[in-house]
Amino acid sequence: MDVDLKQRMNDLVVALSAAAPGRTVSRDSTLIHSANPAQLAAGIFVVISQKGGDYRYPLGRPVADGRHFCMVVGRLEVNSETPGQAVEDGEFDMLAEVVSMVRRSDLPATLDGMQLVDFTQSSQADVPVGWVGFTLKFEGA
Repeated sequence: MDVDLKQRMNDLVVALSAAAPGRTVSRDSTLIHSANPAQLAAGIFVVISQKGGDYRYPLGRPVADGRHFCMVVGRLEVNSETPGQAVEDGEFDMLAEVVSMVRRSDLPATLDGMQLVDFTQSSQADVPVGWVGFTLKFEGA
């Protein structure tokens, strides 16, 4: 399958925006460190193409069957009397939104075969700021 990777990334932003209403979702990595306080209080997601590979080149045919990996970075800031727990709970909410997006059955063809490979949390290391990094994989890129 030939996939327009730019379109995939744009479709990923739209799908994640639908799964996480109220959060800012962007393909611009500068948002990770330039989000304003209101955006951080609501939480942000940034979608980044990471790498690809395992493509086949059959003689006389276009590239086919590769893998494409994307990173989604979620960031939030809490104002709470129990900030460590609130950060972790906020990260769990972000995880639930990403899982909800991946499980949708009405996604565009560019997102077919999307899998959540893993996620990494802040481990409360930056309280009151929390972050989660998600790895998404697409087969047949």
